Amino acid sequence: TGGQAESCRAAMLARGAAAVTVVGMTVTQDPQAETCPACGGLLRTINGRNGRFVGCSNWWATGCPYTRNV
Repeated sequence: TGGQAESCRAAMLARGAAAVTVVGMTVTQDPQAETCPACGGLLRTINGRNGRFVGCSNWWATGCPYTRNV
């Protein structure tokens, strides 16, 4: 986290480091999100009672009914 990076930076400077550079990087294993053809929300894979399917992330907010089989 940012707090951990700042603590490490401060500790290294306190012990004599001339300079400390913090670089943050992220990695995702998910493919690029698809857009829902019905409402424009994002599609996500859902593990349901009857197996896996793709559904719209706007289901809770707007009631978008779009789904498709994986």
